[in-house]
Amino acid sequence: MGNGWPEVVIGLPFAAAGIVVALMAAGVVAPPAVNLSTPKIVLAFIGISFFSIGTFISLRGLGAVRRTSRVREIKFMHPFEPWFWDFPWDPQGIGDNGLERMLRSLVFGILFAVFLVPFNMVVFQLDAQAPFLAKIIVGIFDFITAFIFGVAGYRMLQLLKYGTGRIRYGCFPFHLGEKLEVHFSAGARIGKFKEATIILRCVEERCENFGSETNQDTQTACYQLYADTQAISGAEQNQGSEWALCFPLPQGNYGTRLSESPLRYWELEIKAATPGVDYGATFLLPVYGKPG
Repeated sequence: MGNGWPEVVIGLPFAAAGIVVALMAAGVVAPPAVNLSTPKIVLAFIGISFFSIGTFISLRGLGAVRRTSRVREIKFMHPFEPWFWDFPWDPQGIGDNGLERMLRSLVFGILFAVFLVPFNMVVFQLDAQAPFLAKIIVGIFDFITAFIFGVAGYRMLQLLKYGTGRIRYGCFPFHLGEKLEVHFSAGARIGKFKEATIILRCVEERCENFGSETNQDTQTACYQLYADTQAISGAEQNQGSEWALCFPLPQGNYGTRLSESPLRYWELEIKAATPGVDYGATFLLPVYGKPG
């Protein structure tokens, strides 16, 4: 988690440009002294797109700035106990991130759709002579947008069917080299399933450079450092919604690190194929090395 200021700086020009373009479309600001043939409605959507994306980026950055300040304050008081400042843990347990994932997909889909509106208007409505290749490219991005909304819709159906699951920690935090014991409860009865799969994994996110020396692109790559899997039969659990789970934790440099780069985290994924919408939930876990 960075300090957030780069995102704020990047987002502000986008938001400012969006405001200027929207005011041009409304006739409040005079356009440049050139012949603009772009319809005002297209200009308005371009302005809204840039403003929405810029505002979203800047707000993310401001949130990161606030979190970084909080981390520094608590870290000063607990320098050798990172679970106090690394993440706002609840010592009792944690809910799944289904609602967060659904909202993230929905917001991303809305931003993407708003951004594509002017391109669709130009290519498919206003310019009858638009190149066929341009229509294909815009159509591909339209399909991607529809897929994002489809993912958001499926996650919404999961929430409606199963509610929000939760796990209770057997202790807080969990230490490497010891046992991880949790008590899982679904928000609603899961129902009939043949087998449920529970995956405990440690993931590290690294920013890596790709491409040549003159044309490099930075991307975030996720590496699975550790994983352990268990299977639970439906007959064994009698299709209930409360399970006791236990995993041995490895020793080594696998401690959670959510406030510094590269990010490293532990998660417990539970999934089961059921009639209709399948069950799936992921829970973040406070796994750290022993102090001292």
